[in-house]
Amino acid sequence: MIVKIDFYRKHIFIMNDRQVIFVLNSTSVSYGGYYSTLRVFLLLFVLNGSVFAESFIPVKHSTWSVVLYVPESGELIAASSSKYFNVIHRICRVKDGVGLVISKARGDPKYFAALDYMEKGMTPSQALQTILKEDISSKPSEPGSNSRQVVVVDYSGSIAVHTGKDTAAYSGHITNTSLNYVVLGNGLESSEVLEKMDAALKKTSGDSWAKIEAAMRAAVEAGGEVRPENSAGICYAGAKKEDSHFNNRGEFISVADSPDPVRELFRLMKLERSRIELERAFSFFEQGMIDQGFLHFNKAKELNDKDAEILLWQGYFSYKTSLHDQALKILAKGLKDSHPWGARMLERFGGEKGKEILAAFPNFGAAVSNPGKKQSPETKDQ
Repeated sequence: MIVKIDFYRKHIFIMNDRQVIFVLNSTSVSYGGYYSTLRVFLLLFVLNGSVFAESFIPVKHSTWSVVLYVPESGELIAASSSKYFNVIHRICRVKDGVGLVISKARGDPKYFAALDYMEKGMTPSQALQTILKEDISSKPSEPGSNSRQVVVVDYSGSIAVHTGKDTAAYSGHITNTSLNYVVLGNGLESSEVLEKMDAALKKTSGDSWAKIEAAMRAAVEAGGEVRPENSAGICYAGAKKEDSHFNNRGEFISVADSPDPVRELFRLMKLERSRIELERAFSFFEQGMIDQGFLHFNKAKELNDKDAEILLWQGYFSYKTSLHDQALKILAKGLKDSHPWGARMLERFGGEKGKEILAAFPNFGAAVSNPGKKQSPETKDQ
């Protein structure tokens, strides 16, 4: 039996190779008693680890989450963090134009069937109640609805949520129907985690991303779950089935395992927002709406100022719309910052316009014919 001892947030976590077996809160005993108790536990492991392991109920998968509906954009977005590996892919399912489901604590994937029920016309409450009635454990050792925490949301902003009485303390949820969100969690440090998330959502203006980030910061600052968080993620979808590139399964951003998952998720969120702005820019340019296209290209650059490809595409689309002088100024920097791959990208994907652009930059164009050679061409003023 492999034994690991973790000290975190005034708790001792005693684990074998498969699960947390016991949690000791250091504030409940004196320092002497704390370490004496730990020594006794370790002795029991050494003498008879298997008997000790079987005498305790495994700790449930603790998680805190926020789900938000944005009526202005028709967007549903959820975020979670947990010690559980790759948590967002385990607990969340979303379908464009239908709704979103989170199933956690002793989560059961059968609750994702709520999406199918809603697609057939049920409300979130009806879909959730249908599955809860079927989720009855036949044995005391088997988890049932009392050990689940579930939220179901549709594109009208209707929210149904269930926190079973046997979910790990502290567990609970706060629903705000006027602002279209719910915060929920189990195995949390205290009720303050949800209360702080709720307060952050109430006072934060801006888009859905800003609100989600504010709620997640508040959860971390209030203590999060009782174990160290190692995973965080977001799933979201639009109001129409064509809003996703992935067969109506929504979009996912996941930090599967990290010592600081929420901070890393914030970094990835900026990259995702930049991608969204870049695709909007493409769409506006293709529709001939040049000013709007430039606006979204600039937003994409603000969110991800280290990605030279944004400049390349901005310059390329500008050139295609006959804004040649403006385009060449943008491309001069884009090609320099992306050397040598930027020129090869334009040559391969830019068609005739891409070749025209490279003809204006012969030094960069050389990278196309000599891809293996490192070059540092000088950029002429345009």
